[in-house]
Amino acid sequence: MGNEQNVNLSPEETVSRLRTLHDMMKTIYGNENKALPILAGPDTHSYIFTSTQWPAWTANYVNLAKDLVTAVTYHEYVGVTSNETLLSPMVLNAGYSDGLGMQSLVGIGAPKLEVWAGEIGNAVQGGGPYGYTFGTSMWYMDALGMKASIGHTVFARQALFGAKPYTLIGPPPNFTPRPSYYTAVYAKKLLGTIVLAVNRGTYDPALRTYAFCSKEYPKSGGVTLVFVNINKDQKAQVDLQDTLGTFVGSTTREEYHFTASSLESHKIILNKKLLKVNGETGKFEFCDYSPLINSATEPLTIAPHSYTMVVVPRANFKICM
Repeated sequence: MGNEQNVNLSPEETVSRLRTLHDMMKTIYGNENKALPILAGPDTHSYIFTSTQWPAWTANYVNLAKDLVTAVTYHEYVGVTSNETLLSPMVLNAGYSDGLGMQSLVGIGAPKLEVWAGEIGNAVQGGGPYGYTFGTSMWYMDALGMKASIGHTVFARQALFGAKPYTLIGPPPNFTPRPSYYTAVYAKKLLGTIVLAVNRGTYDPALRTYAFCSKEYPKSGGVTLVFVNINKDQKAQVDLQDTLGTFVGSTTREEYHFTASSLESHKIILNKKLLKVNGETGKFEFCDYSPLINSATEPLTIAPHSYTMVVVPRANFKICM
């Protein structure tokens, strides 16, 4: 509920409207709470932490709405004008700071509520020509890992499809998937819902690292690591066991390397194969390519300006079983 109305309404006014909606839902669906649809809000404006008044507004809202909503939501737009700027540590870390600030506000006022990234885009007002490039997919992969690492449970990307440059899928009649669409598909396929701590050690700060329980291999305690290399000139080399710990059972790993000819490219390559719509079936689907298989203990190389997902199927991580 809500769309940046914190600039027009007080927390009390916002919650009053929310309560009205909640009462209407109880009338329609009955008084059993388990039967009611989830309420989430208030989707505050994307500059929530650039002014001292908005954190106080949000804290007040959380206190008043904690018995009505399942999740607190907010908007975030990077608002940059190039791929190079989009992938700067300052811009990427600002998203971390904003998310952590919201997580802290909710944790203090209503620790049982979830925090959702209710509407997030790489640029304001749809973005320019860079809005649907490979560079944007790198930002998206980092944002998915980063928001999950600080406790967010939902990431609502702006938007699924349409004419705007920041959409995952292009406009009709072709509905062409853009690089970030494939980022979402493979993240959904490979990343579980449990986030793991990583040891970044002495790695280049330009290598951004995240880890999750594997979605594909829960019975064997599988894990998936994500590496986003924002260094435009240098490749990165890592030891997976230094990053996450000893893998008791796995001898092999599955690698998904995402690259492009440049940050400005509107195409994305997976393990040297172009990802594209499967034209043979006439259905809206993507060509699924198998991962590269390598030894779990070999050093892993991540190319400049690229990102990689690595699955260790039999890591025997108890928390992932």
